[in-house]
Amino acid sequence: ENNAGDLINYTITVENTGDVTLTGLILEDVLTDGQNNALNITSGPVFVTSDQGTTEGSLAVGETATYSATYVIDQIAVDSGQVMNSVLAVANNTLNTEDVTDISDDGDDTDGNTEDDPTVTTISQSPSIEVTKLATLKDNGDNVVGTSDIIEYTITVENTGDVTIDNLSLEDTLSDGQGNTLTLSYGLFFSGSDQNSSEGTIQVGETATYIAYYIIEQLAADSGNISNTVTATGSSPTGTDDVTDISDDGDDTDGNTEDDSTDVLTDAISTIEVTKTATITDNGDGFNGSGDIIEYTISVENTGNVTIDNINLEDTLTDGDGNSLLLSNGPFFAGSDQNSPDGTIQVGETATYIAYYVIDQSAADSGSIVNTAKAKGNNPNETEISDVSDDGDDTDGNTEDDPTVVTTKELEPSIEVTKTATITDNGDGITGLEDVINYTITVENTGSTILEALGLVDTLSDISGNSLTLTTGPIFSGSNQGSSQGTLQLGETATYVATYVIDAQALEAGGVSNTVTATASSPTGTEVSDVSDDGDDTDGNTSNDPTVIITTAEPSIE
Repeated sequence: ENNAGDLINYTITVENTGDVTLTGLILEDVLTDGQNNALNITSGPVFVTSDQGTTEGSLAVGETATYSATYVIDQIAVDSGQVMNSVLAVANNTLNTEDVTDISDDGDDTDGNTEDDPTVTTISQSPSIEVTKLATLKDNGDNVVGTSDIIEYTITVENTGDVTIDNLSLEDTLSDGQGNTLTLSYGLFFSGSDQNSSEGTIQVGETATYIAYYIIEQLAADSGNISNTVTATGSSPTGTDDVTDISDDGDDTDGNTEDDSTDVLTDAISTIEVTKTATITDNGDGFNGSGDIIEYTISVENTGNVTIDNINLEDTLTDGDGNSLLLSNGPFFAGSDQNSPDGTIQVGETATYIAYYVIDQSAADSGSIVNTAKAKGNNPNETEISDVSDDGDDTDGNTEDDPTVVTTKELEPSIEVTKTATITDNGDGITGLEDVINYTITVENTGSTILEALGLVDTLSDISGNSLTLTTGPIFSGSNQGSSQGTLQLGETATYVATYVIDAQALEAGGVSNTVTATASSPTGTEVSDVSDDGDDTDGNTSNDPTVIITTAEPSIE
């Protein structure tokens, strides 16, 4: 194959085919490329010899003179595909003044041209280009490959063939790891070449450079990869052969040596932070207890660098003893600060949920309501991530996965015991021997917690302080809220009854005095007691006032 730098050696023969001697022979060499552009002969024509020994410039009849010339193929000729050479020979006729001329023939009559046929040297053309695309990352300061980072692409197109390439154009294909089409943020821009050709042209061995930029968007970051290729297309000088190449990433260590996309892998950090805070709406009694409403606010923040989908919450609510409770309402999605729909949170976005719990008595009695929320979601690779809520208060020494605790405040448990008496007369019209005293004992829960293990200790004596014994009771007769014996709900009153049949001791002493001491325990173990009142505050005693029955004796003898 003939290429640039090869030497074409021309041999020119001039034969005197006439019948007179010729003198003053000169040769005019015309050298052009395939586009008819003039070329410069490298050397010659130079006289070599003649077959009759005549000196240069003269030709005897039938004599042939030989000349030589050379041409070193240059790039212009290669680009044209041909070198065309013709020689015009001019000599003087010794018989008259008329010049004799002839234009060279190539010596090949098989081509159909038998005279004045240029000597054509065909030059092989092997157009080719090599495209390489490199990526340089400019971090946004967070030290991870993700959103807002800038990828600077450097595209080099090298002319690896043997002809000049014109009409060079680039087609860029940018996509994410899911195959979705992306768009360059800036570029492609021509930034120059190492042989200073203008944009669109590259000489043999020349490299043109282009730059482009892509600012990573969230969808691309979520996909895990930004893939980029460039297809370069150009034309050979003759316009007959287009040449194309798809870019390589410049890294042959990965096993791909050509047409290898330039990939930038993003760092997927999938983290969420859940915080749960509580606000109490008091029922008016001034303390955290039964009937109050706890409003929980659950915030789920995307603290990673990829979008999280399929967010759902698992709520765990217990009392202070570890017994399971149920939220009264919720959780409900209340919105987000970037307006994503329920179930999705963008990078840096916080979604908010609300829930409610109306404190019931058993929970209040336990001393606290403990609540945690666990949020789950999926990153773009469908990997599940989760976080357990923190209470938002780092001053307690717990900075993560810290339950949200509402402490219920227990008032001093209290009871109020009242003992009243009625007389069932024996028919003699006076309170005396064998009359029946009917005692009614009421025990009211006047505190804020359930009372359990309620017990009564009855003290019966005559008015001189001597002990007496109840005839019956005390016997539980029921309560106004239906609790069983020994238990009192808030505000509940239990009723007991007892009787005493007046005997001679009580009669002689002049009366009967009776008190009851009631003792009970709160769920947290606080004991409370009260001594009965007689139910009559008009006597000036409003508490711990014995129930006294005065007896009347009627002495008589027979």
